[in-house]
Amino acid sequence: MGNSIYISKNEIQAVGYTFSGGKVKINDFISVPLSEDCIINGIIADDEELKTALAELNGKKPALFKKPILTIDSSTILYKKIQSPILKDEQYRRLVSEELRDKIGVHSELVFDYSVLSHGKTESTILGTAADKPVIDSYVGIFSAVGIKVDRIIMGLESVIRYVAKTAELREGTIALNIVDGISMLSVIFENGEYMLSTRTRIVGEDDDEISRSISQSLSFLIQFNKMIKRSVYIGLSESIVTQISESRGDSEVKVESYNIFSGAISGSGAPATWHFTYFSAFADKSFGDILVLYKATSKPPKKKKPYLLPLSILLVFVAAVVAMYIYNQYRTGKIIDEVDTLTEYIFSEEVILNKIEFKKLQEESGFLNASGRSILAARAAMGTEITRAIISPILQNTGGSIIIENISVDSVAGSISVSALAATQDDASAFATRLKTANASYTGISYTGYSNIGEQYSFSITISLGGVDE
Repeated sequence: MGNSIYISKNEIQAVGYTFSGGKVKINDFISVPLSEDCIINGIIADDEELKTALAELNGKKPALFKKPILTIDSSTILYKKIQSPILKDEQYRRLVSEELRDKIGVHSELVFDYSVLSHGKTESTILGTAADKPVIDSYVGIFSAVGIKVDRIIMGLESVIRYVAKTAELREGTIALNIVDGISMLSVIFENGEYMLSTRTRIVGEDDDEISRSISQSLSFLIQFNKMIKRSVYIGLSESIVTQISESRGDSEVKVESYNIFSGAISGSGAPATWHFTYFSAFADKSFGDILVLYKATSKPPKKKKPYLLPLSILLVFVAAVVAMYIYNQYRTGKIIDEVDTLTEYIFSEEVILNKIEFKKLQEESGFLNASGRSILAARAAMGTEITRAIISPILQNTGGSIIIENISVDSVAGSISVSALAATQDDASAFATRLKTANASYTGISYTGYSNIGEQYSFSITISLGGVDE
């Protein structure tokens, strides 16, 4: 028996389950709704609301919150399929760190982990994972604050891979498995049950026609990448939209179909059919990754100095540590702030927005002062009150899954927002700037300065003029 929790964009989902014979049976479940801006792209934006909701659920059904598995799904989590000789555990982690750091360059604190996908006689295939430590910090801190001890933390893609491994009807041929969660869709390509690659897209549209067109375009992209795809399977999408996609394509080469997760390896009378990640994590046995283990290892407090050290030595070590930490933080947050004085000046200039209580909270939360530079963490650094949340959220909601926000700063005097970001292509950067023009009524002007090529990505800046924003 076990428990699983997943926090989606609009609710907390918790289930109690039994795993036996490769199948999962849902025994009990509970949920509570969340406001639209509580969780954005898997990142906690409103700590207090989440604490209140978790405490409420824990009070109603405490059995479901005893040592649960927590699944986190977000586009800020990095994955890479890696083939290598068979290595020792520490060597695998070092390999993942090198592979993913080469991909993202200078970055904030990351927690690296891996899961073994297959083992041969001399070679192995692993799924490397990297998550921002401040993201894990926020989840662990909030669960701990309400008295819930999380047993394991796994990533959304990992749970999907394990689910497919236990579901025979999804292991035949080359398929695109698409998991829809609100306006986000995780598409994973499998060949005879073997994980090949994954991509994430934002579903655009207000009605069924627009949504079906948006998803059909995503499918076309997947097929261009892998022409061996014969089935496109959708989980969490209505039958009517799936039918529209199939009819609009008129493509007999690729079968478009919906899939009911309760028709295979999962069963549960009355359990909601849309709680995909909550159920999938039950298949992730302990042979798979658990990023919580690595998180705890990197979060251990430093050892105390031995008492026989001379007071002067202690002072010198302390001063050296402070200087080293200052230099390290300057280096790590170089893309966000250039000087500590600039940061201090910025924070105090925001007194028109942040009152003293909020400013104190801002100081205490390392996720704000040492924002990682990835989209939501950058936004957390700027979201101090409802007013800043209201004007910043539309930026995140319009990234389209192809933009990484490196920094967001609000100039309350000039009445503007400065956004620094990375895009996969020049067109993505331009399209993002265009979307922002109609993203929010308070955006009265968008200034796009063009882009510069950085390796395989394009760096660009946008300045948003604000008007009509009232406290």
